[in-house]
Amino acid sequence: MNTSPSNSTAFANTAEVTGRFLLSLLFLLSGFGKLGAYGATAAYMAAIGVPAALLPLVVATEIFGGVAIVLGWKTRSSPSSSRAFRC
Repeated sequence: MNTSPSNSTAFANTAEVTGRFLLSLLFLLSGFGKLGAYGATAAYMAAIGVPAALLPLVVATEIFGGVAIVLGWKTRSSPSSSRAFRC
């Protein structure tokens, strides 16, 4: 098995891109899922005491946060801010 530094670097780069993609997929699917069932999500939020008026902010944070992770922009703060809006 060849474990030269270039192979190790290529594996690390591939793992990083794959990890970012999979992490962002969680946020994107959740955000678009909330859009698809907007009324049900708003009712659920209201039932647990969260104002339904916050739903657009939640959806935008999940979708734009997911896109930011894929692009590698602010990768340390994007998951943290998106996690705050998980419902």
